[in-house]
Amino acid sequence: MPTETKERKEKLEAKIRELQEIFDDFGGAKKQLATLLKIIHNPGWTTIADWAFVESIRNAGRSYAQTTLKLNSAFLSAASKVELNPQPLPP
Repeated sequence: MPTETKERKEKLEAKIRELQEIFDDFGGAKKQLATLLKIIHNPGWTTIADWAFVESIRNAGRSYAQTTLKLNSAFLSAASKVELNPQPLPP
């Protein structure tokens, strides 16, 4: 494998590993949301403004999370379709 190709693959691998680390943080986000479920039951979380604020952020977070998961699946699906396409041998 030429050095340039090897270097590109190593850089891509590093970027994919970085993405893995970001996905690992989703577990932490899940714990934070569990805390939020407790907080919204505290006194003071009753105004229309509170609800509108939280609901808009929740809607955006849901959309971003779903899109991220779909994009990750598409990324894997497309990558798995790449295969060596050898040329036929001459007769």
